[in-house]
Amino acid sequence: MKKPERDERGRLLPGSKAALKHGAYGRRMSLTIRRSSSLARAAMIQDLGPVESDLTAAQIILIDKAINLLQITQAIEGWIRMNGAIKKGKLQPVLESYISFVNSLRLCIRDLGVSKRATEKVLSPLELAAKIDAEKEAKEKEVKDVEGWEGRKAREEEAKLEEKGKGDE
Repeated sequence: MKKPERDERGRLLPGSKAALKHGAYGRRMSLTIRRSSSLARAAMIQDLGPVESDLTAAQIILIDKAINLLQITQAIEGWIRMNGAIKKGKLQPVLESYISFVNSLRLCIRDLGVSKRATEKVLSPLELAAKIDAEKEAKEKEVKDVEGWEGRKAREEEAKLEEKGKGDE
């Protein structure tokens, strides 16, 4: 007996092939997809401007399009995990669409300008020693500057007190 794909009201049931074919997906899968896509959207907004109000309308549209493509690719990946990528020795037809969606997602992310984060250069032992020496010298200079400032301030106060003392005579 074949499993029904629709309920009594005509809606597609979770996990049915028709749901995947027409862009809908089961309730179980949609919850995980919604969670991951909301996290991805928040991360993309954080990468581009700290808050959504800092973004242009075009950037928001591209982010929403990227999230929509991400949801579609995740639904296809879930279907492939359940049904396999190969049937009767041939690739499933859904993989052709999957490749198109992944490429569209990649281009959308590229258009947004999201790229790899800059990492610090790995220093050689000599460069590391030079950096440490430079930091020590900078700290010593700061200490001398503070001592110089406090000494000058004390001399200025002494001069004011002497002037006051001379003014009283």
